[in-house]
Amino acid sequence: MTDAQRAVLEGWVRRRTTAQALAQRSRIVLELAVRAVVAGYVADWWAAERVETPRSDGRGANYAWLWDSS
Repeated sequence: MTDAQRAVLEGWVRRRTTAQALAQRSRIVLELAVRAVVAGYVADWWAAERVETPRSDGRGANYAWLWDSS
């Protein structure tokens, strides 16, 4: 989300004459934008913490940890 888009949404949230439905949608979009940024940071951190392990058959990296629930 650009700074201009954020400013418009924040303006709609603060403005007293904005319809409540529009203000609520604006709040939701702003919250989702924050969560997307945080999710990006978490994904980067998580990827940096994981190290590729060689497969037992020697054919390259083992990505089984992506589906490991432990």
